[in-house]
Amino acid sequence: MEGNELKEVLIGSALGDLYIRKRSKNTSLHFKQSIKNEPYIIHLYTIFQEFCKTTPQIKDAKLKDKTHPSIFFDTLTYEAFNYYYDLFYKNKKKVIPSNIEELLTARSLAYEQWMMGLLIVQVLFLIRIPLLCQKLSY
Repeated sequence: MEGNELKEVLIGSALGDLYIRKRSKNTSLHFKQSIKNEPYIIHLYTIFQEFCKTTPQIKDAKLKDKTHPSIFFDTLTYEAFNYYYDLFYKNKKKVIPSNIEELLTARSLAYEQWMMGLLIVQVLFLIRIPLLCQKLSY
């Protein structure tokens, strides 16, 4: 996968469940899903495997006193991933970047999760519709 395509997948994944971890000075990526989404994690692993030391692992995750099998993989830490941590995290909390409109592509939207995608579409419409109305009123 080309560099720009990899960035688009990373942007889309960050809008979904991707956890971007800042280590001491560099950053790693943590991809995790329910075991029912194993094909999706395997697909993501094929894209990011050159940045990984181990293959996807299965483990039980405890959520609300129930155990759910999950599948995950981590990348090694890289300085190149620092950009994405700085973009998507403020004060160690995940945020939607202020320049999200510039970052979104068809590919990045394809990789984000449905709920987050719905929220982004609503936010973009809230921004775009008033701007469009302003332009049409002139």
